[in-house]
Amino acid sequence: ASMPAKETSIDALSNAIAKLKKNTPPATLSVPIEGFIDHLGPEMPFINKMAFANRGLFEKMIIGIYESFPAGNALVRTTTSPTIFNSGIKENVIPLSAKAIVNFRIISGSSVEEVVAHVKNVIDDERIKIEKKDFMSEPSKVSDVESYGYKNINKTISQVYPEALVSPYLVVAATDGRHYGELSDQIFRFLPIRINKSNVNSLHGINERVAVSEVEEGIRFYIQLIKNSSED
Repeated sequence: ASMPAKETSIDALSNAIAKLKKNTPPATLSVPIEGFIDHLGPEMPFINKMAFANRGLFEKMIIGIYESFPAGNALVRTTTSPTIFNSGIKENVIPLSAKAIVNFRIISGSSVEEVVAHVKNVIDDERIKIEKKDFMSEPSKVSDVESYGYKNINKTISQVYPEALVSPYLVVAATDGRHYGELSDQIFRFLPIRINKSNVNSLHGINERVAVSEVEEGIRFYIQLIKNSSED
């Protein structure tokens, strides 16, 4: 370590990660987000309503707004999140190799191979070996808002939560729904719980909890959903 080369394995890999963070995949309005805009746009204040009604003209502005905060950015592009970086075993020895894991949440309409091609193109360094991990999956299929399943959920929400506005949306988390992709083309990820400032930070965190009243309301939702399904 007293006579370091101009560039070490840590330097090379750090630069590669920095490139990935700086050059993220392009943003786009996916089918689920377009559905969200179509359904809720008319219910929004005038300025938002005008922009959403003319998204061909205001698409860049709409995407820019989404990109301005983490949760919104995850809705319009494949996200890039370095999660693990390993290298070195001793403070005074320069490591010969370095390894990093980068998590990509792939947006609807893209694919694993598109992400791999993007990574290779951005890094553009033959010294960096790129591998796909075992835990990966293609983006889930986009369910149809004209299908029986969506209409039945819509009907049930309106009955149990009459004040709620219903629209399609993009779930960025990896849910168990991905395991049912081979069984059905229509998979809807919906949780009958009100997410607010007091409980959102506890999700997958310390003291994760759901209010008893929310559980009771959720039970009423599922009972009504089963009733509606039986009637049809």
